[in-house]
Amino acid sequence: ALQDEDAGIREEAANALANLGEKAASAVPALEAALQDEDSGVRMAAAVALAKLGELASAVKGLEAALQDEDEFVRRQAEHAIDKVRGVAGNSRQTLAPALP
Repeated sequence: ALQDEDAGIREEAANALANLGEKAASAVPALEAALQDEDSGVRMAAAVALAKLGELASAVKGLEAALQDEDEFVRRQAEHAIDKVRGVAGNSRQTLAPALP
């Protein structure tokens, strides 16, 4: 469903995976790919889903790329997801300042 031609379906698929939390860990590669989706809603949903999946250090690289997204909301969701994955307590802007637009 993350590869469906309909952006709404792709976004809902990412949201469904987010709701599954750690049970959806096998979907990490597909969610990382969704961070490059043409639709900002799909990119944002993928970032949120990755954050909810828990300990996913492998996702950080894809999330860091999302910090360069044209959509500010996607950038903020990616920042939040990186904080969650890394267990950063404070504002990730200091840690990731060079990557932020």
